[in-house]
Amino acid sequence: MQSVIFDVDGTLVNSFDRDGDLFCRAVTDVLGDVSFREDWGAYEHATDAGILRDIITDAGLGPSGQLVKRVQQRFGALLEEAAGKEPFEEIAGAGDAFTSLKREAGFTVGVATGGWARAARTKLRSAGIPAEDVILRSSSDHFARQTIMLACLTALGEAPERPVYVGDGQWDVDACRALNWAFVGIGPRLEGQCPVWLPDFSGGDILDVIYQALAACHGDWARA
Repeated sequence: MQSVIFDVDGTLVNSFDRDGDLFCRAVTDVLGDVSFREDWGAYEHATDAGILRDIITDAGLGPSGQLVKRVQQRFGALLEEAAGKEPFEEIAGAGDAFTSLKREAGFTVGVATGGWARAARTKLRSAGIPAEDVILRSSSDHFARQTIMLACLTALGEAPERPVYVGDGQWDVDACRALNWAFVGIGPRLEGQCPVWLPDFSGGDILDVIYQALAACHGDWARA
């Protein structure tokens, strides 16, 4: 059994910039005029929960539990409102690739995202990605990307020799190197940064790409 696990923003859904803008708005709506670091990669964990944890710490605010809950709720509401006005778009070919893998014998498919679960489900649904019945683990479960990915793999109930992760960010590359998972890079931010890369899903058979990633990872692709 082969497990393939997808990221959401910038991988399945063209939402990276809109998501970031709405996240910042939700944070300032709840926390006020707080500071943000120069980019998401400057945070210890580039996930919604990890970034918010650092923002709260940087601002010197008190116990964070209720603040996190309020930001989550505000962000979810803003995202649903935005999706209602202008639906999110899939990354070209993502829906067909995702569906074909779900139907493929011998494969299990999941979603592991650094976003919160409510937001991820909203974006996937808005973009027409058929993921309602798919196991999803997110920043609602943990602040660390590797832990989120491993939780998704565990929930899938399979133990492949090497899972395949599909993502669009350097933090995805770093997580897969640390876990020694096979990796497929998607989109402009990872061009030339990983052994197997696609601009989007429109140009080929997703199964071929998965097998290429597994071949590239034979041994330890972190040294590739």
